[in-house]
Amino acid sequence: MQDKFPKCAIVIPVYNEKKCVTKVIGEIISATTSLRHILKTEIICVNDGSTDESGRILNGIKQISVINNSVKQGYGASIKKGIGQTDADWIMIIDCDNTYPAGKIYHLVTTALQGYDMVIAERNGENFRNDFLRGIVRRLLTLAVLIKTGIFFRDINSGMRIFRRTLFVQYSSHLSNKFSFTTTLSYEMARNKFNIGRIQIIYGKRIGRSKMAFGDYFSILYLMFTIIFG
Repeated sequence: MQDKFPKCAIVIPVYNEKKCVTKVIGEIISATTSLRHILKTEIICVNDGSTDESGRILNGIKQISVINNSVKQGYGASIKKGIGQTDADWIMIIDCDNTYPAGKIYHLVTTALQGYDMVIAERNGENFRNDFLRGIVRRLLTLAVLIKTGIFFRDINSGMRIFRRTLFVQYSSHLSNKFSFTTTLSYEMARNKFNIGRIQIIYGKRIGRSKMAFGDYFSILYLMFTIIFG
């Protein structure tokens, strides 16, 4: 009977998260216990060339699989590598910086199983609203995708979502290897008219520093023009 359950791989990119990796992974492991009656799960952590103790900590957690990049390859590239190691029906991604609530994993999965192709956890709360610069960039990207597809995303680049692996395989070459992975995934799902669901979450306080560099904002703006004029 268990073999007939769908399978979900939770792919977690990790880069220099030694302050919170034990806490976050522990919460995710605990959250998966509530899913045992509806699907099988596996947790794949991709250590993206961390220069702190993140890799050592991950390698000591028995309930997960760990992929270690010898050098930093990027957020999107790490997610792609993790997905490449599974045959799961569903892929869930979640960041390892304490901002996304593992307690919402059950809600995310059960919503997806209602017939959606992708479900996005839309962020709310002061930690989300107070990020002024990212908010401007997010609005510009949202506008670009709205112009091209007619689909409005309230949180186009949320790093917590679930989607069908078959669709990832189909559009993988169109998805960014960097921080814009989630934005390009949202765009491809909207452009190709797939069924997109949403749930609401409270965005938590980040532990540690943001991994986005100033130059990443220029890459995102370039992506915006590519979407509009491409």
